[in-house]
Amino acid sequence: MDMETYVPEEHIIQSEKDENLINEQEDIELVDKSFKSITSYDRFLKSESIPKRRHPQPSQLPDTITILKDETTNGIVYLVGTAHFSEKSQREVAEIIQMTQPDIVMVELCQSR
Repeated sequence: MDMETYVPEEHIIQSEKDENLINEQEDIELVDKSFKSITSYDRFLKSESIPKRRHPQPSQLPDTITILKDETTNGIVYLVGTAHFSEKSQREVAEIIQMTQPDIVMVELCQSR
């Protein structure tokens, strides 16, 4: 006589969740071990410094740019005027992004274009 064991579905899901949690904990332990490469303040001080970002001079930028500066954060915004249909304008925007190396790029799009 063969008997099947009935296992409620919610227990199966819970079991899978437990297994995923265990896998996540193992991943966290691996990540923790990899962060121990700099173990002392002295080694940190001797490590390579991150170069400061250089902002281009306004004279190096095209006339289509308006530069705005936030006085509270010293953040710089490069507002670029473009002709959406012009390939030259598109190339200019790409060059400006390369020159300024911004943290964020925001694009305004118009549905009619």
